[in-house]
Amino acid sequence: MSGVRDSKPFYDMGLTVVFRPSDTLGGLHLLGADTSRTYTGQFVEQMSATDFMTYDDYHSSNRRPVRLLVRKLDRQQRIISGTFEGSLYGGTSGHDSLAVADGRFDLKY
Repeated sequence: MSGVRDSKPFYDMGLTVVFRPSDTLGGLHLLGADTSRTYTGQFVEQMSATDFMTYDDYHSSNRRPVRLLVRKLDRQQRIISGTFEGSLYGGTSGHDSLAVADGRFDLKY
């Protein structure tokens, strides 16, 4: 993941997204770490990031969830694509935020 800090680009972030693909194209997921959307007790739909420069952790929040939209789900070729945007919260003080804008993913599963 890339970003801008003090007007300089950086690439020292790790991003984790956990969600269950929907059966329909255009499946909207609201990702929040404290959400009640769990599936058979195995996982919670959420997004988190780690800043490897400061080792701060940021997480999605149910109050202002990250919006993830599945735009392509090809079950034959096992490809899923989509976009996401929102804010992650945490950091050293616990009150910092990290904006995620124009996020895109294209994955084989």
